[in-house]
Amino acid sequence: MQFATIEPVRAQQRLSWIFHLALLTTLCAGAGIYAVSKGTDANWDLKNYHLYSAYAFVSNRLFFDIAPSQLQTYLNPTFNLITYYLMVMLNDYPRLFAFTQGLPAGIYGFFLFRIGILVASATLGRTLLAYACAVVATALGLTGAGFAAVVGTSTNDIITGTLCLAALAIAIGEVANPSRRHWRLALSGILAGIALGVNLGHNVDKQRRPGREQY
Repeated sequence: MQFATIEPVRAQQRLSWIFHLALLTTLCAGAGIYAVSKGTDANWDLKNYHLYSAYAFVSNRLFFDIAPSQLQTYLNPTFNLITYYLMVMLNDYPRLFAFTQGLPAGIYGFFLFRIGILVASATLGRTLLAYACAVVATALGLTGAGFAAVVGTSTNDIITGTLCLAALAIAIGEVANPSRRHWRLALSGILAGIALGVNLGHNVDKQRRPGREQY
């Protein structure tokens, strides 16, 4: 009887893993193709400091070049190193570079869906309506002007957001289904801390200055 009970549970878990893997693959492929359709990234921040800060870090130029990118010269270059090395390795393959730049958007969408299904299931149960609500929420999140505009770019907004969403998804999952695995909550805190520490510029509110228009 025990084996008869365990097998359906394992089969359900297996199907869940397959579904989520297929969803992640589809979202990443779609985001990569969308990034390619937009063309190779050439935004102002990339030209100003994203590429330079990584180069300066790798080449030990930080104490020789005096603030060529203004204050941004001294921001944490960790995420910019990803762009720098991708550009070095894929410089002769701009479409492949654009595709890889779009992949974080797919991961972002995956965690957005996970949060949506966790929240919807808490109210509606594991029903088709809950999945429909999660799909609608994910679609709204991925098609907004603020998100779509930075897919495939080096702004690192999406990478920071992905870390925050991953941390939130883990925390909500533990609240919904406590497993007493404290390392999961620790991982949630670590991911949120990395997002804050590595990309500090996105988390600091700009103070209003007299005589300057705020955007």
